[in-house]
Amino acid sequence: MNSKGNRSDQAAALADTIGLSRTGTDRGESAPAMQTLRHQAGEIRNELTALSEQGLKALSPDTTLQILLELQTRQLELESRIERLSRTQAAEFRRHPVKETTESGLQLLSVVLDALPIGVAITDTKGGCILTNAAYEQVWGNPRPEARSVDDYAAYRAWWDGTGKPVAPEEWASAVASRQGEAAVGQVMRLQRFDGSEIFVINSASPIHDGKGAIVGSAVAIQDITEMKQAELALRQKEEDFARAQAVGSIGSWRFDVRRNVLIWSDETYRIFGIPAGTPLTYETFLSKLHPQDRAGVNSSWKEALRGKPYDVEHRIVVDDQVKWVREKAYLELDHENRVVGGFGITQDISERKLVEAALRQSEERYRLLAETMLQGVVHQDGDGTIIAMNHAAENILGKSRAEFLNITSVDTEHDTIRDNGEPFPGLEHPSMIALQTGKPVRHVVMGVFNPRLGAYRWIRIDAMPVFAQGEDAPSEVYTVFEDITEHREAEAALRKNERTMRTLIDAATESIWLFGLHGEVLAANETAASRFGMSVEELVGRKWQSFVPAELVASRTAQINEIIDSGRPVSFEDIRNGICFDHTAYPVRNDNGTITAVAFFSRDITERKLAEKALRESREQLQALNNDLEQRVERRTLELQETQRQFLHAEKLAAIGKLSASIAHEFNNPLQGIQSVLKGLRKRAILEEEDRELLEEAIKESDRIKDLIRSLQEFNRPSSGTMKLVDLHQVLDSMLLLHKSDFRRKRISLTLDYARRLPQIQAVADQIKQVLLNLLTNAVDACQQRGGVITIRTWQKDEDTVAVAIRDSGVGMKADALDRIFQPFYTTKPEVKGTGLGLSVCHGIIKKHRGAICVDSQPGMGSTFTILLPIRNSVAD
Repeated sequence: MNSKGNRSDQAAALADTIGLSRTGTDRGESAPAMQTLRHQAGEIRNELTALSEQGLKALSPDTTLQILLELQTRQLELESRIERLSRTQAAEFRRHPVKETTESGLQLLSVVLDALPIGVAITDTKGGCILTNAAYEQVWGNPRPEARSVDDYAAYRAWWDGTGKPVAPEEWASAVASRQGEAAVGQVMRLQRFDGSEIFVINSASPIHDGKGAIVGSAVAIQDITEMKQAELALRQKEEDFARAQAVGSIGSWRFDVRRNVLIWSDETYRIFGIPAGTPLTYETFLSKLHPQDRAGVNSSWKEALRGKPYDVEHRIVVDDQVKWVREKAYLELDHENRVVGGFGITQDISERKLVEAALRQSEERYRLLAETMLQGVVHQDGDGTIIAMNHAAENILGKSRAEFLNITSVDTEHDTIRDNGEPFPGLEHPSMIALQTGKPVRHVVMGVFNPRLGAYRWIRIDAMPVFAQGEDAPSEVYTVFEDITEHREAEAALRKNERTMRTLIDAATESIWLFGLHGEVLAANETAASRFGMSVEELVGRKWQSFVPAELVASRTAQINEIIDSGRPVSFEDIRNGICFDHTAYPVRNDNGTITAVAFFSRDITERKLAEKALRESREQLQALNNDLEQRVERRTLELQETQRQFLHAEKLAAIGKLSASIAHEFNNPLQGIQSVLKGLRKRAILEEEDRELLEEAIKESDRIKDLIRSLQEFNRPSSGTMKLVDLHQVLDSMLLLHKSDFRRKRISLTLDYARRLPQIQAVADQIKQVLLNLLTNAVDACQQRGGVITIRTWQKDEDTVAVAIRDSGVGMKADALDRIFQPFYTTKPEVKGTGLGLSVCHGIIKKHRGAICVDSQPGMGSTFTILLPIRNSVAD
């Protein structure tokens, strides 16, 4: 542990290291020491300047310039004081030995350090403090704990300004300088002094080396910047008060030697102008960075400054093809003959401020337009209540022009205002005046204002908001916003009248009307409901309905109400109470969010209706008994007539097809035979080229196909014998497809055949089966209304006794209600011009006679599939 004597020895050794205790006593030997001291004092001044520049962004340009000038003055005073101390030290060196000289050096160092405006301390290699100045001790408030090493820094409490985290012992600048040999500059922290108060400081330290370069300690500089922080906080508050309309940019300093045309910039000024630090500069270099449009004006302002006028200008510069705004202000330096020899000034980057100012102007314009276009009236009054501005809506609502209102207050007798109850509304009690008196917002005050343009009172709802100037306790102005609620009040009055009317109607209703809460409490009821329980409405409201309903009905009604709450749907039910039958209907009541908050209950006495219904049922039963026999007779006769009509229409259709087939056979068969004879003769006798012979064969093939088509028509027209015989379903299908080949080609219908490989022949009436398949194929073609449809025919053996045929189309399909009636006579899904509604009915009858079955599967837009099931072995059909 170090004692005070040891620390004095360390200070003496440190003084010897930095040149304050030399063995010589003459002025020549002390001069290097003075030079070293002067150099260190200059370094301290530079460090102080650098530390101050970190806070320049938080200061105004005028304040910053004043600080820099003050620093320059302090530097000159310090150098002068060092010179005087140098002469004193030389005299002491001649009069005293080495030890006394060392003590004199220490005294001189202490004097120099005490002259500095910032706190300075010297530490040893362990971080222990061995020498401090008065400003350093003032920073800590009360006497501080002795620090012998970095570990003792734990007693010093501080927090980083940026993060708020505690500063660890090894993070202090002196610890970094002593241990790592690196300078730690500009540590900004919140420091707790030993008198309990807190201040903001900037802390820096640099290592001290001996002649061999070894670290022997560190030099610490600490400065109280609390006022700077407070100024920064005040500026931030000001920015918030003016909607952040201003932004303070960075600030750099500069010095200009007029005689040598040498311009010296700080690093920040270099950065602002986008020039590498250290680049030699002249006045012409500065002009070259200016915006071409501002160059002449700035040059003129500088020349006027040389003649004695103030130099404070804002202009543009060009940096990396980007335009920036700067503000420059300078103080000129004069020689003893009052001639300008140079200038010292600052340069502030105000680009952000310019952007903020432009944005502020746009914002003010937007808010002005907003106020002018608002439907609500807005009035602006100063701290005395004098009206200084208002928008057009306010003029319209109040019925006077802006000129009639300006420069008067709410107290003036010209305002004809009344309260909600019709009494006069004194001006001193107007919301704006109350807000100015109390400094608190006043909201939702209703006032009647006489509108001279309309000759009537307009009712307005007013909000008044006081505005305070920074640092003031009393409002400096007030904004009043109001809206015209005259129509709203009239609507409310009409609504109240309607509510009274509705209440009268509800009470006059013969039904019991209730409103129940979710927990069973009666929220409302009408007179009818109350009278049925022998109570008044007031006695019912607030009680649980379970308390006055018969116990045997509570469970069922609770279940019904719970169902309403759970499902959100109305419920109707009946029950009997004391021999009286009631019909109940209950509805959920929802709030604006759709949440069920209550249940509306309507009960009606239906005892008489029930008795009438019972008598009516008995009468209907008697009438029903009398009508049953007649209905059965009519039904049987109707069925007979329908069957007769179906048979007649079927015979008529077959007769029409027969005539068509006979006509085709008669008209085309004989010419076709002649054509075939000629073609076959050519094939036997003519000598043809290969290509011509292929064409001849194709012609003969097509004529045979026409002959088969005629034969199919003749077979279809041939009267049915009604005799069962073996029928090949594949042959029948092929012949019917031949009749539709032109339809397939015209509609571009694709045909897919999925025939069973070994489909057994069936016993059936061939021409009837042909009629069924022809009808189904015709319907499939008609269903494919769009070109490019697909018809698929599939056959298979369902089991050992049954074969199946399925005809599927990709047409329009059918709805479910059509499927139930598709096989009924005269029902069709086709237009009247295309169908009679008998085709599928006939098909159904034929298949039933063959002891088979026909069914359909269809969906709208998905096509239809008709499936026929036929027995392989069958008996003779009628």
